[in-house]
Amino acid sequence: MQRTRSVFKCPLFGDVCEMKENVLPTYEDVMKYYEWTRHQLKLQLETAKEPIFGEIADIVTSRVEKIWQTASIPTVTRTRIVQMLKAYHLKCKNLLKSIKRLSPDKLNSFQQSSKILFDISACKCKEFAQCICPKDKKVPKLEQPFLTDQRTTRVMVICGIDVTATKKLQKTLKRKHERENRQNTSTLADLNVSTSSATSSESEKQESSMIINVIEKKIKKSTLNFPTLSKICDRYGVSDRAAAAIASSVLFDIGSDVEIVILALGFIL
Repeated sequence: MQRTRSVFKCPLFGDVCEMKENVLPTYEDVMKYYEWTRHQLKLQLETAKEPIFGEIADIVTSRVEKIWQTASIPTVTRTRIVQMLKAYHLKCKNLLKSIKRLSPDKLNSFQQSSKILFDISACKCKEFAQCICPKDKKVPKLEQPFLTDQRTTRVMVICGIDVTATKKLQKTLKRKHERENRQNTSTLADLNVSTSSATSSESEKQESSMIINVIEKKIKKSTLNFPTLSKICDRYGVSDRAAAAIASSVLFDIGSDVEIVILALGFIL
């Protein structure tokens, strides 16, 4: 289906186009690319039905993230980027409803405000020297002047790949991964030692318990009761130790196991 050039024009921002990759996009750049993507999807479908916001936002968000990644600047989450895009898209949509009644001054003011950076940086600090953001959200020192420029005068551009800086970043990431691997290995080793110690301790407890049970069974099996001897010893005031010695000596003389008898008497007494 043929489309005229006027279709590819936005009443608010003029001609729609793809996004430049050598600078960080402004709100105007993002919305122009949004409209360009919308028309491209509509042409592919060859229908009068408008593409849904989610489909367009997914493409636009991916493109914006890619440009910021090229600049090596940490960004907010993808969900947050979609929220920012949706809020500004709704603002433009509401403005278009009353564009015929809108004064030239207000329209010009809106267009000027749309030329500021579509800032998705994870660090919002204006003075990087006083930045207190977490390490993973800090803007790299080499990229701080560029981000400051993009937020203000916008005269700098993203150049080709810096081989030296890239090698340094790769080495830094490699050291980081190695450090994390060592920490994980150390943690796993400590866990294994703790588990082994706990297992060893449990084994010792079980072994000790088994030995005590065997001794108790042996004592119970080998114990002999001497009720008459006990009464006689009590009557004549013989101590428990002396009574055990007398009983052991008597049983020894008649050929019994002295050690078991002494152990049995000691256990009872």
